[in-house]
Amino acid sequence: MRSEQIHIALKQGISRYEICQLVSKGVKATHRQGNRFEDSIGDVLGFIGAHRGSLVRVQADHETVFTKTV
Repeated sequence: MRSEQIHIALKQGISRYEICQLVSKGVKATHRQGNRFEDSIGDVLGFIGAHRGSLVRVQADHETVFTKTV
């Protein structure tokens, strides 16, 4: 369920606003013509929630960018 995916992402320390921004950008990057947007949103939320690496926030102009630390 989508609300469970959002709560999993929130546990990672990402704010609701940032989740919306990441989902928006993720759907634009991964959506395929012919698929439902709901499925693309679910896929992106699943990726955000499953991401276990530490995220580092980097301010780039007026946009927050997340990079994975190695």
